[in-house]
Amino acid sequence: MPGYQVREIEQPIGGQRYRLRLLSDTQQFADPDGHGARAGISSAQWSLFGQLWPAGRMLAQAMDRFDIAGKRILELGCGIGLA
Repeated sequence: MPGYQVREIEQPIGGQRYRLRLLSDTQQFADPDGHGARAGISSAQWSLFGQLWPAGRMLAQAMDRFDIAGKRILELGCGIGLA
């Protein structure tokens, strides 16, 4: 991916193993057109997306115990949306 570095990890949840592609670190951001800079948004204020956060891992493990077939789920948060 141009502009940032990624890494892959395997994360077990329940009886499944998921291969996840994450940003290499939390300090990566991109503003190639300068829209964020013109709006006064510095790189320090960017969302910390692209990471597997402990809360996301715990939520995914908790969700694994529920029957979600036929249900609609909305996860609001930051990260990669593993849950």
